[in-house]
Amino acid sequence: MGVLLIGLVLGMILFLLSSGVTIIFGVLGVINFAHATYFTLGAFVAFFCASTFDSYFVAFPIAILAGLLVGAIQEVLTFRPIYKHDHTFQLIASLGFSTIFMALLHLIWGLDYKNVPQPEAFSSAIEVAGSQLSTFRLLVVAIGVAFCAALLFVIERTPVGLMIRAASTNSDMLSCLGTNVTNLRTWVLAVGSAAAAVAGVIVAPIAAVQLSMGATMLLDSFLVVVLAGLGSIRGAIFVSLLIGMTRALGQLFFPEWVQFVVYGGALGFLMVRPSGLFGQKMRAA
Repeated sequence: MGVLLIGLVLGMILFLLSSGVTIIFGVLGVINFAHATYFTLGAFVAFFCASTFDSYFVAFPIAILAGLLVGAIQEVLTFRPIYKHDHTFQLIASLGFSTIFMALLHLIWGLDYKNVPQPEAFSSAIEVAGSQLSTFRLLVVAIGVAFCAALLFVIERTPVGLMIRAASTNSDMLSCLGTNVTNLRTWVLAVGSAAAAVAGVIVAPIAAVQLSMGATMLLDSFLVVVLAGLGSIRGAIFVSLLIGMTRALGQLFFPEWVQFVVYGGALGFLMVRPSGLFGQKMRAA
């Protein structure tokens, strides 16, 4: 039972990170290699709030605001001038922004590992089916489920979601219909960045906070996007949970082969279905 909970936690954290990549690629048509820096930013914000204000939960609104602000700045400065250019320009721009931003984080917090204590109200454990389950991990799962439900509702049931889906299909046509696509792109990257920052806040009490913590998560988040089918939110939920469960069970039964199973299995699947799990559905929509 405990292993399943760990798998759910990993899956929910991965979805928080990969959902931003999915939406950003769908609307902006770019792969943002700076996305992991927002994850790292959120973790350092959690450390700052826990050490300065003695409150972990204050980090959530601060991380969201920081993600929104920095994400909007990135879109305006790096992506907006080069949407019509080759993807190579977008790659270099996002990597350059990531390098500068990571240097700023290094300047502020240094290279040392930071520890964020779990909030006192969720530092206990409860017994379920003979297993001791961490209440903090249960909180993480609850946050992830709420985020999944809210995101699906916004994307599929609201006018904002309709605009996002339209922009991912044909942004030029949407612009002709009177929508300010420029502002929409800024908001999409800002909100996706804020979601990554929230994921960093959630991870902070579970793992050591340090500059390179986002590297593996970024690779897995890109893997989720490709396996799910570019732009598929439902696919991202499923694949995130699948990878999370695979990593949790793998660490228990075959720890030396976890990476091979995850990436080798992904490679084999993409050779059979390169469009991804839900790729065909998204193109038809």
